[in-house]
Amino acid sequence: MQTGSESAADLANRAESELDGIYGALCTDDEATADACANLQAFIADADAANDDIQAANDTVQGTSTDTIDQASEDLTTLQTGAGDVATGAAQVADAAATAETGAGDLASGLTELQDGATTLADKLATAAASVPSTNPAEDSDNADAYGSPVTIAEDNLNPAETYGRGLAPFFIAIALWVFGLMAYLVLRTVNGRALAGPLHSASVALGGWLPGAILGVLSALVLYLAVQLGLGLDPKYALATVGLAVLSVLTFSATAHMFKLAFGTAGSLLLVVLLMLQLTSAGGLYPVETTPGFFQALHPLLPMSYVVDALRVTISGGETAHVVRALIVLAAYLAGSLTITSLVVAARRKWKAGSLHEPLEV
Repeated sequence: MQTGSESAADLANRAESELDGIYGALCTDDEATADACANLQAFIADADAANDDIQAANDTVQGTSTDTIDQASEDLTTLQTGAGDVATGAAQVADAAATAETGAGDLASGLTELQDGATTLADKLATAAASVPSTNPAEDSDNADAYGSPVTIAEDNLNPAETYGRGLAPFFIAIALWVFGLMAYLVLRTVNGRALAGPLHSASVALGGWLPGAILGVLSALVLYLAVQLGLGLDPKYALATVGLAVLSVLTFSATAHMFKLAFGTAGSLLLVVLLMLQLTSAGGLYPVETTPGFFQALHPLLPMSYVVDALRVTISGGETAHVVRALIVLAAYLAGSLTITSLVVAARRKWKAGSLHEPLEV
């Protein structure tokens, strides 16, 4: 840069010298060139002024140190590099601004959805709050009563059994009637030997053997009723029906005992005890028969004591009369069946065999 300014100063000096030489050669005292020389003289004056400015600038440039110029050059280079970095950063900022703009749009959409969700939540909470039960103690008490008793129940016990014994009485009366029938033929003969050998019909012989035990059983049933009525204060709801049912029951049980005793002898008494044990569990006298094992549930409708217990509950405490009617039919069927089988056994006994004859007694 210093070399260039020095060359420019030399060139300006030579131009000034050349112009002076041209003026000296052309401008004489001749009036013909007076105007041109005046113009040239003005141009030379301007050139001198320019040369002075060039020389002053050259002096300034020459006075500037090389280190200063180099430092300025490095500063310009650094400035250029910084400008490039600024340009790169500006581009990155522009990209980031675009990304921020996109994110701002997503944020705006999200805020809109959030606002909608908040509105929905507020509506739901308001609905839920409206459905929350009142905390008023009076209203809570009314609600509790309504929930605890949604339907008003009026209790009317048509057939009350005031005492536990009143509920157990049918079961133990039935057991006593069965035992009366069993015990009768432990002291009585099942059939009259003379009648068995005589001309009477087998049914008459069978009936004649059963009647003494039946009469004894009826008397026992009446004594039993008087004992529970006068001694224990049973006071059945239907007294006559209770007595009639007890009489029919003891007649049936005695006929059954007579049949087993006549058919099987001493083993018949054992079979009667076994039947008693089975009926103690299957009759449903202590607990509902549905709570017993399946075997006893199957026996329940087959044995007569089940119907006696069921019917006595109705005659003592009240209930459906259909149970009594059913018991009467079943007991009558058992009675007729027992007497029929007894007649057949008597008929079979009347067929004498050689083994059944005894040698005549010698007097």
